[in-house]
Amino acid sequence: MLDRTIPITDHRGHPFTLWSGALIPTTNSESQADARHARRIVWQNIDLATRRRIRWTLFGASVFIIFGLLDQFVFHQTRAFFPYVYVIAMAFTVWTTWRTSIMARSAAICTDLLRRGLCPACGYKLEGLDPDANGFTTCPECSAAWKTPPP
Repeated sequence: MLDRTIPITDHRGHPFTLWSGALIPTTNSESQADARHARRIVWQNIDLATRRRIRWTLFGASVFIIFGLLDQFVFHQTRAFFPYVYVIAMAFTVWTTWRTSIMARSAAICTDLLRRGLCPACGYKLEGLDPDANGFTTCPECSAAWKTPPP
């Protein structure tokens, strides 16, 4: 199974994983808007060349699917499974490219999420919480400690 977690550390050095709502769409209606905003932040932190590579790979996968469906249902050929092998390979390529680029930019993603007032580990809104004596704002949801940037 593909690993869906992105390891991060809070500002005290404790290990956490990047908020899954920032990576994968959630069904929790309460935090859907925050998660959508966080996914936009993650996408903006991926460099332009990687975004282009992901888009072209997805385009290629959709072309293979269309031709495979045409071949199978219009021309009634039995070899229609062949394009799907390429689609699976392209999906794996997109996944690894996306995950690698997010892991490389995880510190910047955490900073952007904190700047927007969201905990990078769980998505809890940190706005209005007072920092402790050391300047860390501790998330009441997941206990991650962050030095929130000034607004």
